[in-house]
Amino acid sequence: MLDTVHLIIAAVVMLVGAVILSATGFGIGLVTTPFLLLVFDPKTVVVLINTIAAGLLAMVLADTRDHLEIKANIPLAVSAVLGVPVGVIALSSLSAVALRIGITVLIILLTIIVALNIRVKVPAPRVSGPIIGFAVSALVTGLAIGGPLMMLFLMNFNYSVPKIRATMAFYYMPMGLAAIVGYAVAGLYTRERILLVLAVVIPSIVGYRLAVLIVRRINDAMFRRGVVAIIAITSVIVLAREVVTAL
Repeated sequence: MLDTVHLIIAAVVMLVGAVILSATGFGIGLVTTPFLLLVFDPKTVVVLINTIAAGLLAMVLADTRDHLEIKANIPLAVSAVLGVPVGVIALSSLSAVALRIGITVLIILLTIIVALNIRVKVPAPRVSGPIIGFAVSALVTGLAIGGPLMMLFLMNFNYSVPKIRATMAFYYMPMGLAAIVGYAVAGLYTRERILLVLAVVIPSIVGYRLAVLIVRRINDAMFRRGVVAIIAITSVIVLAREVVTAL
């Protein structure tokens, strides 16, 4: 049963997540999931994040469309759609404890990658790209986490920031739409989850629009370190709680 406190927490967290997504083109799941898991069950968290992200990424794509190479990125978009059923099945079938632990472990691993600014040279990008795209789609659809892996792949091409944001949005858009359909078919859109999505739409849009103003006024290094620290601390708390509960 949703209450006012839960709605306020969700609204604030999604607003912050929208800021991160607007600034980088990814990361909304990485930032919001640790906090949302403290209040909501994993299935609700994943459905909420991916539903809202689909709309926000449409806005990112509209803002950066001049930097997009559509033809070159069609294989990534196709692989994104193909990975959705795997994620939906995993989300529908796994237990709440397994989902929480899986999500939190993945968050911690990806947080370390982002914190260390690790770059991995990917061989044969035309072949490995769709494979990575499929895997990331399954992870994002099932766990709401995985964007940094696609970012690491794109960093191999030395794209400009607008081009990276445009490419990420083009990759995520068909995946997000397919995920919404998949969640609906799987019966994951309960009345409470639909109400929760509606409750955070406006805060998410506000966060998206605030991003431009905020990013211009904050030192990039400080912003990056602060976000990583918050994610890491919260993730460890969530993981510890779930391990204790499982025991």
